[in-house]
Amino acid sequence: MEKNLKKTAVLAGNVVFYVPSIIKMTTIGGIYLLAILLPSFLAGYRDYTIGTDVLVYGNIWFHNAILSNNFWNYIEWANNSSIGVLYATFNYVVSRFTSNVHIFYFWYSFVETALVLMTLRKNRIDIVLGMSTYYFLFFNLTLNILRQSLAMIVIVWGFNYVTEKKLWKYLLIVLIASGFHSTAMIAIIIYPLYWIANNREKLLNVFVLSVCVLFIVFSEKLTVIALNIGMLNERYSSYLMNSNIRGGFFAHLLFCLPILILYLTAKNNTGDSRDSQRYNGFRLIVAFTTVLSGLNLKYVYLSRVTQYFDFLFLLAVPYIGNRCYVKIGRYRNTVVTKLLIYIYLITYWIIIYGVQNSGETVPYIWNFN
Repeated sequence: MEKNLKKTAVLAGNVVFYVPSIIKMTTIGGIYLLAILLPSFLAGYRDYTIGTDVLVYGNIWFHNAILSNNFWNYIEWANNSSIGVLYATFNYVVSRFTSNVHIFYFWYSFVETALVLMTLRKNRIDIVLGMSTYYFLFFNLTLNILRQSLAMIVIVWGFNYVTEKKLWKYLLIVLIASGFHSTAMIAIIIYPLYWIANNREKLLNVFVLSVCVLFIVFSEKLTVIALNIGMLNERYSSYLMNSNIRGGFFAHLLFCLPILILYLTAKNNTGDSRDSQRYNGFRLIVAFTTVLSGLNLKYVYLSRVTQYFDFLFLLAVPYIGNRCYVKIGRYRNTVVTKLLIYIYLITYWIIIYGVQNSGETVPYIWNFN
């Protein structure tokens, strides 16, 4: 009897000890789930006028998936039409369970947002600041460019392979991303850019950086060649003339310049060498995409290319918010940096999405039919 009482007491003590941890984990899990479900619900039950790609190919290819009884025939059809194989597969799988396109958009956004959250956790990035960056800078964009948005999020998810110098794994990530949108191949350049940021051989750095810039500048001619020999569908010819993905040159400058100024002026609080390497890598990537803003004035097609560097702001913005401080008077800590970042995020959303209605996502309209 006494032994049973002791065992019960020990068990009760263990339960009491772990209850706060269980409650905390449950609460955090609930908040994470809510952070994923809310944008997914908005994406799923939006009107078809919210985001241009919905009517261009979103609804059409989901309807095609519903009518297709043979997966391989559907995939071949999608591939010949330059619809990403993995994007088409996503359509086909969801269409086996429902004929409601709103549910497809819900699950598509659910996967995107979940990947963003997983990426922030994997890179030990401030979740609140990181998700705020996603909501204010990129969520409206994901409503507008369906295939490319998931391709870019996959690239960001695999960025840790860049920091860990695992080239082949990163190339695999790029290959997977290109299954949603073939332009993802341009993200290969991110790997040498990060290497340049942490390499001391100046001449070699200049050479590699020049090759990257030239590759991007002449990507128009490479695209034309690919169109002529049949590697790309005529759909991509429209990208060469389209600069209105997110407002053009000035919008992109507003996107990049404040964060570049922070990276150039804020004091680095990074401790170990790996942290310093990340800081150097993010700083160069932010500078690189800011330079591409200038090139957008002449080469309008670069607006599609720069998106892959822009999406790395999902990591670069909260990173500097947590590890660098701005000195204003007597105040010199990361609280000031975070405050400036939140002002930047809200201002950008109001100007680009609210006032300019870039991507045609504001005002938001529900559609449950």
